[in-house]
Amino acid sequence: MMRWFSRKSESSRDLPLKQQGEKDLAELYEVGKLKKIETGQALFIEGAENRTFYLVVSGQLQVDLAESSLMGIDTFQEGDWIGESMFFGAPGKVATVVAASPSVVLGLNEFTFNALDHRMQAFILRRLNDSALARNRRLKACCTGLHDQIDYFKGMLKDSMVTRGTGCEQSEIITGLFRKLPSLPVYVTRMIQLLTQESSSIREVTQLVKQDPTLAGEVLKTINSSYYSLQNKISDIQYAITYLGFNQVYQIVLTNGLRRAMPETKELKSVHEHSVILSHLVHAICQLHDRSMAPLVSTIALLHEIGKIVVLLLKRQNPRIAFLIEMLDCAKAGAMLLREWNIPDPICNALELQDYPAFLPPGELPEEHRESIALLFVAHAAFEFIGGDRAGVLPNPFLKQYLEFLNLPGGTMEDLIDKSVLIDLNLRINTYPPYVRNFLISRKYGM
Repeated sequence: MMRWFSRKSESSRDLPLKQQGEKDLAELYEVGKLKKIETGQALFIEGAENRTFYLVVSGQLQVDLAESSLMGIDTFQEGDWIGESMFFGAPGKVATVVAASPSVVLGLNEFTFNALDHRMQAFILRRLNDSALARNRRLKACCTGLHDQIDYFKGMLKDSMVTRGTGCEQSEIITGLFRKLPSLPVYVTRMIQLLTQESSSIREVTQLVKQDPTLAGEVLKTINSSYYSLQNKISDIQYAITYLGFNQVYQIVLTNGLRRAMPETKELKSVHEHSVILSHLVHAICQLHDRSMAPLVSTIALLHEIGKIVVLLLKRQNPRIAFLIEMLDCAKAGAMLLREWNIPDPICNALELQDYPAFLPPGELPEEHRESIALLFVAHAAFEFIGGDRAGVLPNPFLKQYLEFLNLPGGTMEDLIDKSVLIDLNLRINTYPPYVRNFLISRKYGM
């Protein structure tokens, strides 16, 4: 026999419908409409503008996980009420409900509900309310359980990355391989130290560039190239540095240094171009967050994928243990090499932790490097957004939290890119290498 009460408690569910009186039952059947549903058939779908609620007469129905964005943790059995959202101002159904077995439901729309007497209306509303409250309690318990699972997995991932990194540092084989890698020219290390200091001046940078004729020639070659289309040839290093700006000079210096330390390969070229673009993006984002951080985070961006080159180089040099080298964490490998090169700790540490935003919100990052890591992460998202890649950082559920943490304008990646970042970058677009300009233009023309 069908039970009248909804899911407030087991005792209420076991109360037979006939105890509510034949008159009440007859009234419901008179104004309602019976509907048979076969297994797998939908009673209603999410978003449907269906102003009908239902009483399950027989069978069983459930929320369809495949079709509904609502966490389906509920089933509906004989005596249950479905569809209370119509009384809460919802524009449509909040989930898809399908039959788990052959079922019969009694449907009442807004008009038929209003035709019932007030006693019956009040009873139905209480049952719908009880059903909604019970479902909310189950949903809360489910969310609590999921939150605990997420915390557990985040901890496991973090511990795993720390353990892997410690293993690399303690391995005599790995550290021995790193010591055999080429060193950066001294002027590159000095330039990194200089430009990450807020007190550095153009004069100091100029003097450093002049100390290396090859580097000075590279700066002058860049500014006198067809990229800039200057009417007069520039021979003054200080003027060239002032015109190009610290960030552009920095990239020239680092590129020149890496070419001397690393073999010129297709992989290195690809990684370098990506890093240069990311450096420009993060420099522009820093102007919206904290300008004083631009030199430091631009440096991290320029060096953030050095670990990939290290792994490729080590595999080529040591083919017999390539399988072991393949297991190296690229971020850790890059940080280890930069420490061998005496690069400042704030850069090495932030680079080592750069992958943490993949599974941690900003509030759980190490406080000392939180801003640097967050800025690099948002720059990656900007890179993917402009490039049209939607499979990497952009789906990250923490991305919005990072935008809010950095207090960036717009609230969305689209607004941040189109209304702030690209406007800033386009002001100096003629000073960028062709591959950077082409990348930025691709957003404008949807290439």
